[in-house]
Amino acid sequence: MIRFMGRGPRAWARGMLPVGGLAAGLWLLAQAAAGVDLAALRAALAQVGAGQWAVAAAATAVSLWSMGHLDRVVHRWLGTGVAGPRARRAGMVGVAIGQTVGFGLVSGTLARWRALPGTDLATAGLVALGASLAFFGATALLFGLSRALTGGGALALSGALLLIAAAIRSGAAAATLSALWTSGLDTAMAALALWAVWHGSPGMSFPAFWGAYLVALWAGLVSQSPGGVGVFEATLLALVPGGATPEALAALVAYRAVYHLVPAALALLALIRPEPAPAEDALRPAEATAEPALLAVAPDTDWGLVRQGGRLLAGGGCRWHRREMAGQFLTLGRPLGPPDLPALKDAARREGLPLALYRLDARTAHRARGTGWAVVRVGAEARIDPTGWSADGPARRQLRRKLSAASRAGLAVTVRAPADGPLPAREMAEVHAAWRTVHGSERGLVMGRFDPALLAGQAVILGHLDGRLVAFASFHVTGAGWGLDLMRQRPDVPQGTMQALIVAAIAAAAADGAPVLTLATVPDPHHPLARRLTARTRAGLHQFKASFAPDWRPVYAAAPNRAELALGLARIALATRFPRPVRPRRPDQGSLTLRLGEFRFEFTPRPCDPVPRAAAVAAGPRTGG
Repeated sequence: MIRFMGRGPRAWARGMLPVGGLAAGLWLLAQAAAGVDLAALRAALAQVGAGQWAVAAAATAVSLWSMGHLDRVVHRWLGTGVAGPRARRAGMVGVAIGQTVGFGLVSGTLARWRALPGTDLATAGLVALGASLAFFGATALLFGLSRALTGGGALALSGALLLIAAAIRSGAAAATLSALWTSGLDTAMAALALWAVWHGSPGMSFPAFWGAYLVALWAGLVSQSPGGVGVFEATLLALVPGGATPEALAALVAYRAVYHLVPAALALLALIRPEPAPAEDALRPAEATAEPALLAVAPDTDWGLVRQGGRLLAGGGCRWHRREMAGQFLTLGRPLGPPDLPALKDAARREGLPLALYRLDARTAHRARGTGWAVVRVGAEARIDPTGWSADGPARRQLRRKLSAASRAGLAVTVRAPADGPLPAREMAEVHAAWRTVHGSERGLVMGRFDPALLAGQAVILGHLDGRLVAFASFHVTGAGWGLDLMRQRPDVPQGTMQALIVAAIAAAAADGAPVLTLATVPDPHHPLARRLTARTRAGLHQFKASFAPDWRPVYAAAPNRAELALGLARIALATRFPRPVRPRRPDQGSLTLRLGEFRFEFTPRPCDPVPRAAAVAAGPRTGG
């Protein structure tokens, strides 16, 4: 819904700011160029050679590509589900139009909306706003760094370092890096486009000219003149040696033509016939409001990780759990429904990413191998039937000894379901910190990480000793059953502590009616490379899980070809060992209000119906775990 806000005196004053900025900019430019003869300007413009035009055009193309890539980063961060190449092209169109006609947020939003059929206006506005804020922040940071590196003083360097530290601390290091390099490349190429058509030389080195360009760019933005017209030119002429010479004015005219007018014209042509939206049966992210229904019928407990850096893909008759991973299209666990591998491959190709499927069951792996995909066994999953399990029998003799030791020590075990109220978050954080002192940093991507927001929706088993929390274990609760996520304990816990927590979880899963409880996977002991990479931890982990005498099921990885499989496994190993910071999840529901100039956009997410309603209702009671 779009609403035009009321027009009072303040609204009229805001609306007149761009007009006033344009008038002031043109007046400043006229004052700066008062002594330049028009014939001399035409002569200087005619001296710009074909090679200079070609360099300027190439620099313009790279500049717009980098800004399109920034849009792609924002789309990924917002989780819009728009494929990378489509997001980049729409960003290029939005920037080309916005920087030329002015009113960048409004014009850029409308251009992106038109360039992305199937995308709502509020999402286009959020992307335009996010890209603009990232660009403004990054260029301010770049200017601070350039001032510091060119002798601008310690104040600029301190401010730049503080901004970088704040970004890293907030968990936005990757997004900040992307904004920095895309904005840096964009402004450097834009400055190069102007530099290339400057007949002779501006009289300063290119790094210094780049700095002057940044100052002029910011002056144009602050003035609110459409496209910075007048203010940008007047500021730049005041910063370069020689001022408003015919060569300088000719370069600015040529720059406006090659960097603004031509891209804007091409972008308008592209909007006449925008790229169509993916087919209705194509895989796309399910609405966040649909996740509870999907998790209620999830085929795999790994789907519980969707709350921590994941999303569910729905399309046709198949659903997948996708992990968020830079440069890789990665699914985790079994699919829900018959695996549509061609549709999954098409989704990855639309985003221009290599595809890898991880922790597949034997049936899906067999189907992938039958279609010519590369498949490899990567581990074994420890599965327990909660209703028929007991600690009796010779295979669990060692387990019973551990349980006896924990009982003699006085360990008290309690089970906390999500509906049981808040968890002891502070004490759990202390246990986690103590665990890290022994084990180092935790893994990620395909493994859960300590996050109070995620734990609040899980079944958590707590172990207390003399009233003090000494250990806890958490489990995903999905339609597939209970799946082990985290195991954390203090270094001084009695023997058998974690075993006692797992046994309590098995009993709770049986009472919940869970068909299975999994102790997650261990690396494939039969694969030579896996044995070498996990030699330090595999033996102890396997021994711990084997003490419960579970049913071992093989799990696989697959990709369309061997090269993609090898690349995917290498990236998974790297991202698991060095995970990205945990990002807070977006709200699952609710309306969004976005104001752009005189417009207010109100958007309420539209839930999808990803599973048969009867199946969701039938499985619903189990989500409370």
